Amino acid sequence: MLTLGAIGFAAPWFLLGLLALPLVWLLLRITPPQPIATRFPAIRFLFGLRQDDDSSERTPPWMLLLRLMIAALLVIAAARPILAPGSLLEGRGEVVVAIDDGWASAPHWPAMQAAALGVLDEAARRGRPVRLLPTAPGPDGVPPEAAGPLAAGDAAAILAALEPKPWPANRAAAAEAVKAAALPGAATAIWVSDGLVSAGAGNLAGALQRLGRLDVLRPERSVRARLLRPPEREAGRVTVRVDRAAGGVAGKATVEALDEEGLRLAAAELAFGEDEMSASGTIDRPDELLNRIARFRVSGETGAGATALVGSDWRRRKVGLVAPGTAGHPLLDDQHYLRAALAPFATVIEAPVEELLDAGVGALVLTDAAAPKRAERDTLAGWVEAGGVLLRFSGPRLAESGADLLPVPLRRGRRELGGALTWTRPQRLGAFSGAGPFAGLEPADDIAVTRQVLAEPGPELAERSWATLADGTPVVTGARLGKGWTVLVHTSANADWSTLALSGLYPQMLARLAALGRGTGGLDGPLMPARLLDGFGRWAEPGPAVLPLSADRADAELPGPEMPPGLYGRTGGFRVVNLGAALPAPSPLAALPQGVVERGLEPGREYPLTPWLLLACIALLLLDGIASLGYRGYLPLGAKAALAGLLLAGLGGGGGAEAQAQTAEALAAEVHLAYVLTGDAELDETSRAGLAGLTRVLSERTMVEPGAPQPVDIERDELAFFPLLFWPVAPGQPPLSDAARARLADYVATGGMLVFDTRDHGAFGQRFDIRGGALTPERERLRQLLAGMRVPPLTAVPPDHVLTRAFYLLQSFAGRHAGGTVWVERAASRRNDSVTGYLIGSNDWAAAWAEDAYGRPMFAVTPGGERQREAARRFGVNLVMHALTGNYKADQVHVPAILRRLDG
Repeated sequence: MLTLGAIGFAAPWFLLGLLALPLVWLLLRITPPQPIATRFPAIRFLFGLRQDDDSSERTPPWMLLLRLMIAALLVIAAARPILAPGSLLEGRGEVVVAIDDGWASAPHWPAMQAAALGVLDEAARRGRPVRLLPTAPGPDGVPPEAAGPLAAGDAAAILAALEPKPWPANRAAAAEAVKAAALPGAATAIWVSDGLVSAGAGNLAGALQRLGRLDVLRPERSVRARLLRPPEREAGRVTVRVDRAAGGVAGKATVEALDEEGLRLAAAELAFGEDEMSASGTIDRPDELLNRIARFRVSGETGAGATALVGSDWRRRKVGLVAPGTAGHPLLDDQHYLRAALAPFATVIEAPVEELLDAGVGALVLTDAAAPKRAERDTLAGWVEAGGVLLRFSGPRLAESGADLLPVPLRRGRRELGGALTWTRPQRLGAFSGAGPFAGLEPADDIAVTRQVLAEPGPELAERSWATLADGTPVVTGARLGKGWTVLVHTSANADWSTLALSGLYPQMLARLAALGRGTGGLDGPLMPARLLDGFGRWAEPGPAVLPLSADRADAELPGPEMPPGLYGRTGGFRVVNLGAALPAPSPLAALPQGVVERGLEPGREYPLTPWLLLACIALLLLDGIASLGYRGYLPLGAKAALAGLLLAGLGGGGGAEAQAQTAEALAAEVHLAYVLTGDAELDETSRAGLAGLTRVLSERTMVEPGAPQPVDIERDELAFFPLLFWPVAPGQPPLSDAARARLADYVATGGMLVFDTRDHGAFGQRFDIRGGALTPERERLRQLLAGMRVPPLTAVPPDHVLTRAFYLLQSFAGRHAGGTVWVERAASRRNDSVTGYLIGSNDWAAAWAEDAYGRPMFAVTPGGERQREAARRFGVNLVMHALTGNYKADQVHVPAILRRLDG
């Protein structure tokens, strides 16, 4: 590549063609122009005249210069000139491009990919080979390795297919890959970094710098990835926390709580102080609503690090606490300790046995003072066999009498440990069984057991012992009974027989035991992957390296190819792996070796000049052709002057701004679908992608070929060019001004259609009333937007409406979700061919239509999958055809009756 000041030439050898310009000048100079044909009847007077001087006419100097200019511009355009070319790749040799593709790269992956592609484009212009080095292990578990040497185009194809991984980058392994590459000579290294520090960052920077010059491209500190920590739940409240890498400025974050279908149930607003690296917020909702939450995410940020899933232990279970016949001291009895230990994760109901079973509890707790009556034992046995968990605690009564509904047979009496009349000391807890529900918990050293009920020795005792004392005697035993469990704690529920009830381990053990109820047991063994996250926080298929999850791995290992973030288990019981539970607080990348050049992801922009030079050549060729016609007398004087003026005006004004706003004439020349800007960038992009996908479907299946979808600002833009306006309702959308309401009313009155989509997937009831109470933030905002507008009465789409047969025959109007009611005008105006001015739904149609740049769907549709997506596309086609053609299909319904009348 040749650089001359601020202009570079990607193919400089074409500039040698400028040496031929003198020869072109000579040829043009000696070649006479075409003779002028003139009708002259008296030409015979010229016959016989003697001509001593015979000289030919030459090309005028101004035309000669014009044609030389055309030739010079063609030569320069062939050399591919570039204004302000990049200069990252100085020197010679290979180019090593290392790119972080771990979890932290997801929020700004398009910018990182574009920066790396820019480097590869410059390498292609300079003809330098490339080695591409992703720093995260692949889905197959293979450590990072440098691919190459490759041609820059081949490396660009690999980079375009690369996506972030849902686990951290392994920069130490990437440094070893650089050393193992054994490059033949000096090289230029570019590291496209996610901007966060991690183990091995210094090793990678040192290994790359030893190759030659090293430039590090990283995002700005204020936009680097944030990490969502697992939420903490209490009764009716959820606390969420987000960590960021850099402070210095105040900031905000919104954490959304979503259900299994991706619908937002609640949100928490978080505020960062200038020097705060962490911010917390709370969501206060009833337990019934909190139990529907399936995941949390940071709004407006993609990636597995901005997502936190919840497992089976998230849902707050109902635990029954059998009320004893007599009340003890309120702060010392068994009920008080159990109430305090169960409250953080369960809804505790205290009542007699019959009432608890009718309440649908999943676990039932019996203290020593609440032993079951004989008449209740058969009922309890049937309930346990159906999947319940019966948890019993020991005490003086159980020790003396024994009972059934126990996991192991007991000895009569109790064992005394410690005290003035005993030789033994209090026992501490031993290790928990790896096959029981307490696997992965660490026994506390400060727990001492002074009394316990002993089990009779037997062949099954070791298998049923989930927790033992240091001397091997069981302290918690459990056994299957049908589909449920019977569990016995061989000490008391209060602090009389042990200090277990005073420790922090007590609530954890009770939570594990309560989780065994109603099909959630069996989470202690190896669990197969059920639903996993990809690097963008979307659901993905398990990779070839994924292994079954065990309790010891879930709590001890960082997520990686063998254990990606996601859900592990089976229907009814899942254990969750989250990035935010295992990673340290994010910190900015710093302390790079001396001599390393740090840059942003947006280097100086390059401007290819070839298109503009070719455009100038075309204009000059037109000017040359017109001038030639005029010179030969084929154009009248007036036409010459007019055309010359037009060409000069075009040449003078055509080289202005690179991009101009689309004129009203251009919008009126073809059909455009439009969407209303809401102020939510993510939602607006979904609308654009959705209408772009619908535009493609219309072009392929109908005679309608719309142009690109257009964004519309209700307050400023002209609405008359668009047959329909797609309006996704956002809770934070600003209210409309009176002028905007008047413009919308005029738009509907002249045949326009407003399509509102609340995206909250629900019916509005038996009738739609904008003055009624709204159940969701989206519906409340819709009510506020429509307030003050003369909205006609609305009704659910009847079976014979034109929308059901405008192009396809439809019975439902599915989007990303199905089943939501769609509302239209009860009686559309005949003045506008019965086009309904208002259509309101909640099925999230744009998400079902949305496609990326490669034509791939961007969002999953539920519950019908791809068949439902096809139904959504067909509804979109019907919607546009109705907006364009009105009631022509409705008129066809009357054709048979008219023909019968004519025959009669």
